[in-house]
Amino acid sequence: MDHDNKIIIIGELGFLIRKVHSLPTSGLEEIDCHWEHFVQEQINRCIEQHRSGGLSNALLEEIPSYLDSTKDSLVKIEKPVLLTGEYTPMNFLVKQTHGVWHIDALIDFGDSMLGLPEYDLLGPGAFLIQGDKTLLREFLRSYGYASNAMTPALSHQLMALFCFISTAI
Repeated sequence: MDHDNKIIIIGELGFLIRKVHSLPTSGLEEIDCHWEHFVQEQINRCIEQHRSGGLSNALLEEIPSYLDSTKDSLVKIEKPVLLTGEYTPMNFLVKQTHGVWHIDALIDFGDSMLGLPEYDLLGPGAFLIQGDKTLLREFLRSYGYASNAMTPALSHQLMALFCFISTAI
């Protein structure tokens, strides 16, 4: 897929996630993961998970202080949203119209839970954006972030969530 079409897809995905996050959560209490407890469990398992994955000792030693410095941004939720954790290439379908690919459907709500909206931004970041600053900016903009909200604090929050996302699987 050419870069211009990737920009279209990533913009549609940001908009789709924003729409899912705007859905009412009343009646979904059964999938409430009790976010603060979930975050603490992830932090507790984080170092061992990354050690078993081969992360160097030097980086392992930095994880606790990094997570501690960002913990407030991880547990504060104004309003829990419906999370799927499944915004990856394997879980949405695309369709080509007039030579341009567009998102056509989202599948797999099996791991849904209620929690911090930014948690759902990780899959696209890891699997689709892959360090492309143009795609990242379009994704965050289409999700609803204003340019002045794309700050180092947001970057730190997302990086901290990335530190323990693999432990949730």
